Amino acid sequence: MIRLFTVLIALCAVSLSNPAFADEPVKPAPEKEHKCESCEKAKSGEAHWCAGCKKGWVKGKAVKCEACYKGQTGQDVWCDGCKAGYIGGEKVTCKTCFDHKANKGEACKEHTGKEG
Repeated sequence: MIRLFTVLIALCAVSLSNPAFADEPVKPAPEKEHKCESCEKAKSGEAHWCAGCKKGWVKGKAVKCEACYKGQTGQDVWCDGCKAGYIGGEKVTCKTCFDHKANKGEACKEHTGKEG
């Protein structure tokens, strides 16, 4: 019993003298800078979406929205967040025009002057 008590006292003394157990606030580990080779490559002109960076690159310019990235690279998409769409890579800011162009191939009557 005395031996167990001696061991416990020795462990407490060691833990109290250990700086890891000091009453100082714990500092968070510094964040590592995200280096992405494919993003660096894309900045030079290749189209690329990086899930890690949550950023895309089209013609060397950053695109912050994945839907808009897809639109700029040729998919027909509408982005509610940016209030813009893309038809064949061409930006469209009128939702009605986007819907008409996606289905019929021309803008809405307000922008063409045609009924339809």
